Amino acid sequence: MSWSKQTVVGIFSRSGEHEYLWLVNALRDVTNLCPQPFVITNSNASAFRESVYTNTFAILYHSMNRGSLNITDVTDSLYDDELQVLSSILGKDKVVVIADDLVDSSHNAKNRILHSQPTIRLKALDLFLFSREDKTNYNILLSKMAPIKEIVTAASHKSINMWDEEKDSPDKEKDLKPRKVKMSSSKQTVVGIFSRSRKDEYLWLVNALRDDTNICLQPFVITNSNASAFRESVYTNNFAILYHSMNSGRLNITDVTDSLYDDELQVLSSILGKDKVMVIADDPVDSSHNAKNRILHSQPTIKLKAQDLFLFSREDKTNNNILISKMAPIKEIITAASHKSINMWDEEKDSPDKEKDLKPRKVKMSWSKQTVVGIFSRSGEHEYLWLVNALRDVTNLCPQPFVITNSNASAFRESVYTNTFAILYHSMNRGSLNITDVTDSLYDDELQVLSSILGKDKVVVIADDLVDSSHNAKNRILHSQPTIRLKALDLFLFSREDKTNYNILLSKMAPIKEIVTAASHKSINMSSVSLSLVTYGTTVICVGNALCRPSVWNWALAFPWVAASLGLVRNTFYIPYIPAGLRLSETYMVPAGVVTILSISQPDWPHVLSSYCNSILQKHKGR
Repeated sequence: MSWSKQTVVGIFSRSGEHEYLWLVNALRDVTNLCPQPFVITNSNASAFRESVYTNTFAILYHSMNRGSLNITDVTDSLYDDELQVLSSILGKDKVVVIADDLVDSSHNAKNRILHSQPTIRLKALDLFLFSREDKTNYNILLSKMAPIKEIVTAASHKSINMWDEEKDSPDKEKDLKPRKVKMSSSKQTVVGIFSRSRKDEYLWLVNALRDDTNICLQPFVITNSNASAFRESVYTNNFAILYHSMNSGRLNITDVTDSLYDDELQVLSSILGKDKVMVIADDPVDSSHNAKNRILHSQPTIKLKAQDLFLFSREDKTNNNILISKMAPIKEIITAASHKSINMWDEEKDSPDKEKDLKPRKVKMSWSKQTVVGIFSRSGEHEYLWLVNALRDVTNLCPQPFVITNSNASAFRESVYTNTFAILYHSMNRGSLNITDVTDSLYDDELQVLSSILGKDKVVVIADDLVDSSHNAKNRILHSQPTIRLKALDLFLFSREDKTNYNILLSKMAPIKEIVTAASHKSINMSSVSLSLVTYGTTVICVGNALCRPSVWNWALAFPWVAASLGLVRNTFYIPYIPAGLRLSETYMVPAGVVTILSISQPDWPHVLSSYCNSILQKHKGR
């Protein structure tokens, strides 16, 4: 049996993780890539260096939102030391630099940066530039991400080959980690490690689990002030490990005075389910079965809220054979929980008696067939991360968040054209439920734009964090804000309680996914074929008519259709020289085509139609 090694890609930056969430999502689509963000500060140099050792590959990320392009070699440069550390630990071939949110992301701009900041070329394999426009156009983003994924994959293969050679060599010390069985699941199991301890205390656990291809580890440090972030983080995981070290003083996990994890254990169990939570107690003097039973007797909530408790003494971790044998059941439980999720999801979907699950079966689809779902909101992306994650479970759904502001109407409109479906998201955290039709409504224009470009059938509205998410509450909102019903297919309400109960969340997400999937199939079957024929056909007729009978009127009819055809060509074959947004709304495509053909075949058709209607009215009056 052969084990394949997972590529852990560290994303190191002084920017907040929300700024490069698009990058994390783009990398996460590859089965064997596990992105691991790390926020660099002026006071965590030691933790940074330690984190580098846990990665196979590194991306140094910088955003122009921070003010200037000061990566290295310039006044007030931000990453001189960090770039040196990454290169010295991992090697130049396993480090790339990404500069984001530039005005100019051309090859010439790249050369100018490399000329003024030459250390990038010396310490990293390559530099990649992304503008805001690059990220709003799905085809451009795909093409610009492709070489990055290739570089990471190539570096990963190189690591595996070297690792295997060293491992098989009689002169090398045997690795404690057995080779992995090759698995072809496209679904990655994200395992959260939640603890009040520092990451370095359970680095041994991270390393022991990391070699499993389908396991992506996501450590989270619990504090007294980040309960909301903790809860949000739980939703991004498939499985959870609650870790406690006796270095913290004593074994006070739950049910005892000054227990550390009463609330956290409850949250993990309620969101993920007992079968997807385990507790690890580290550094006890006694890690025997009797010691385990004593702990479970004195802290019974562990047995109620988690599947199992595992103890590791210092001696267990220093003996490779013991460590491997004690880690084996942990890996089996995680793998079984992962498979159970997949099986249950398939069974429930096939069963007529079950509610449709959040996750439909995956269908192999090419990139061109992917449904890009735009999530448009004035809220920060972190507020609807749960929604992004819920949608991301479906292979051919690609959520694409967009933050609406008062000054980016043009970028918003352009972004809409890059999506197949749109979700307009509003959170009550902003104060009131003022989507449209009320004083200080936030989305009057945006809802109109979404509906006119994509069509009503491809727009839904989600109102989040409500006190009441019942059907009656929905009807009251639709009554007071009727434009929602006119411009969107449906309105969905979510309360905080809905999101903390996994079963409720599944059932409430199911119809949303069905609507998106249905709209996607409709787009593929009708929109991309029929509407393309209407566009190209009308264009040929208009241009032919203008050439045969040149006039201002005939050319005025032809130009919009030529532009619409160019827009279709651009989106189909990705020709960046053609401006984005040259496209007619699918809603008005056929009526516009009919009116245009009428105008060519019978230029006086409005007068003819008016006369015909008048004659019918006269006859009716005569009778």
